[in-house]
Amino acid sequence: GCLGCLTNILRGIKIRLTGTKAHHIDFHSSFAGGLANTHPEFRKTLERLYENREKDEINKNILNFSIGYMQSIQGCKAKWAHLSKDAIGDNNRRVLDIARRLEESGRTVLLLNTDGIWYNGNPYHGDGEGSGLGQWHNDHVNCQFRMASAGAYEFIEDGIYHPVIRGIPNDTKTEWKWGDIYREKAIPSIFSFTEEEGVRLNGKKI
Repeated sequence: GCLGCLTNILRGIKIRLTGTKAHHIDFHSSFAGGLANTHPEFRKTLERLYENREKDEINKNILNFSIGYMQSIQGCKAKWAHLSKDAIGDNNRRVLDIARRLEESGRTVLLLNTDGIWYNGNPYHGDGEGSGLGQWHNDHVNCQFRMASAGAYEFIEDGIYHPVIRGIPNDTKTEWKWGDIYREKAIPSIFSFTEEEGVRLNGKKI
């Protein structure tokens, strides 16, 4: 399943709920990179898919969906789940390693994503940085950032506002503004299921 936020297993790092001059580190196709790192026999194929991901959407989809498919009961009876486990484990190790390096350099980790990190201080550069499969870069810099929870945060970059809500918020139609992550509109919609009625969203059949 989704790794969500790794803060529960991070040791020695204090998570701040607000920050200014925040930056975000992102890993390129990190799970596929993890598979290439732990099973080098896949690297040539994965790198070819990665290099051609913008030329054909199927290449990008393979990179994005293959790790999940490997652990699917319906798709392949989870017979490649060990490959998926290795790829995810490698991703986690790399994220935690960068988080440690950020803290040791005097920067502050604000939030860990599945394959990325929000932090403040000066933009960080170091080992593993680059544009290749499984490498990382700063994809957002000098942002005004704050979070309500691990799954709800907002940032302003170059004057443009970005809310990020895990799940489906109650309000997806009106324009969002700074501070809305703390309001009712940001509360995730609730799905329920019964054999008689099927799936309902906030009590309404869909």
